Amino acid sequence: MILAPIMSLVIAMIYVFEEGFGTQVTQTLTDLDGITVESPFLIWQGVVAFTVMFIPFIAFCVMIGLLWSIRSRGTIGSVVTAVIIVGTLTALLSSCSMAIFNSPLPNAIPGIGIAGMGISPINLLFLSLDPTPWITRSPTWIVLGSGVISAVLWAFIARLLHRSMIRTFMMTVRQLAGR
Repeated sequence: MILAPIMSLVIAMIYVFEEGFGTQVTQTLTDLDGITVESPFLIWQGVVAFTVMFIPFIAFCVMIGLLWSIRSRGTIGSVVTAVIIVGTLTALLSSCSMAIFNSPLPNAIPGIGIAGMGISPINLLFLSLDPTPWITRSPTWIVLGSGVISAVLWAFIARLLHRSMIRTFMMTVRQLAGR
């Protein structure tokens, strides 16, 4: 589950590092302020940030799945509930961080929009694959920082869920057994 997206991004990053094996892998961007910058089609900072944060995010998804597997009697019901919870949470985080990114606040405080985008793997993927909207506004190292911060946050939440499941496992199993 984790290897396919990460390896795909690494292969694309190698392609960009090798300058497309002879083809053009950069684009010239001009933002609304008239600033022109040469940008690659894929930034390595985004790939590293995605790789760092994706593993704890998947750990969080696994903990949600385990939590609902313990709490429900049926397999299908627990899987559907876990997918709905993770999907809804990811969609909400992605849309909210995209709203922060597109608001006037990032123009007032450079980098705040990029830092907010790092909380969602979907947004980090978009930031990596298309740096056009933000590369003239913020330094690329902010993407790395947001990936590391969100990785720590997802790992912390996954650990809290795991500890909670360990503490309440016997009580939950007894409730499901009807005792």
